[in-house]
Amino acid sequence: HITGRPILQIHHRQSITQKHRMDYYAILPGILLFLWTCFYLLKLNPFSSTLPLPPGPRPLPIIGNLHQLGERPYRTLADLAKAYGPIISIKFGSITTIVVSSSDVAKEMFQKHDLALSSRKVPAAVRANGHDNFSIAWLPVNPKWRYLRKISTIQLFSIQRLDARQSLRQAKVAELLGYVRKCSISGESVDIGKVAFTTLLNLLSNTFFSMDLASYSSAASGEFKELVWKIVEEIGKPNLADFFPSLGFISKLSVNRELMGYGNKLNEVFAKIIEERLSAADASEGSGDGDVLDTLLRLMKEDDSELSLDDIKHLLMDFFTAGTDTTSST
Repeated sequence: HITGRPILQIHHRQSITQKHRMDYYAILPGILLFLWTCFYLLKLNPFSSTLPLPPGPRPLPIIGNLHQLGERPYRTLADLAKAYGPIISIKFGSITTIVVSSSDVAKEMFQKHDLALSSRKVPAAVRANGHDNFSIAWLPVNPKWRYLRKISTIQLFSIQRLDARQSLRQAKVAELLGYVRKCSISGESVDIGKVAFTTLLNLLSNTFFSMDLASYSSAASGEFKELVWKIVEEIGKPNLADFFPSLGFISKLSVNRELMGYGNKLNEVFAKIIEERLSAADASEGSGDGDVLDTLLRLMKEDDSELSLDDIKHLLMDFFTAGTDTTSST
């Protein structure tokens, strides 16, 4: 009887501890909801900001105006502009967004205040693999962005560079016409979207790598097209972290995982090409009339160069996705 009492006391204490733990788990959601509400109401405090916002519909707590967008957000925004004027403010979750629907207001903003408004809000999906730290499309206006823009303007899109590639463009169009003529003779149907994408893809790949990445008779162009479209699709998907930045950890388990998979596949294609070029004997002995990759690698190897291998990979991803995403949706 005496030796059994401590055992009963231990069991009693364990049951009390478990009960307290269950009570804690039961009130935890209420505490988190209370803290979230307090934080949200503090952000809505009209005295917390000295700058007035443009007019707009009154947002609901937490979700803001997300419930008003509907299936066609562009029509909703057009209707709101008719009600509140050419410049309105709405809330997407906890993010205040300014919508401009007038060409005069847009001209005023982007011609006279272009430096203040030139940077873009980076979606959480783009931040998943650090693409925003290297991408000329997503970097803010800073020395690195200016350097990459200078390279693109002088080394890639100069009049001399474009004129030098005129014969390549003519050759790729001739290949397209030849394939269509062949299909016409044999009575074979032509997938316009596929052949257009293949032509554009090979034009880009020859400009950058001096090689075709696909052919009209292979499935490679279809795979690349699907890869590019998936990347664009994942970036455009609604992401909780874009509307509620404090929930960024959730996006890492959903949208970002898919995007990183597609982005890594595209990077593997570029990394393999770059590795082969670097291992070639003439990689650093170009005569100045090589392709774009030769130019980028030469700039990277210069003394005190600001261009890194990661910059080149992400620059290639920018150009190939931007150069083919419209065609990939055809």
